[in-house]
Amino acid sequence: MMIRTKSIREGNMVGLILVYPDDSTRLVATAEMPNDRDWRADITFYDGLVELYKKRLKAAMRNT
Repeated sequence: MMIRTKSIREGNMVGLILVYPDDSTRLVATAEMPNDRDWRADITFYDGLVELYKKRLKAAMRNT
């Protein structure tokens, strides 16, 4: 079993959650999106953040 990542959305907030093998979770990043619903630049940034986090997590898991 491995640690997984999951994205959530509540209103104009999006977040990245780690899901551990025992199904416990930990919120590791959140981003507030603009109220005008023009999320293009913000969601591109958030997607980049998620990818970087996944790479770091994968590297950390290899080195343990």
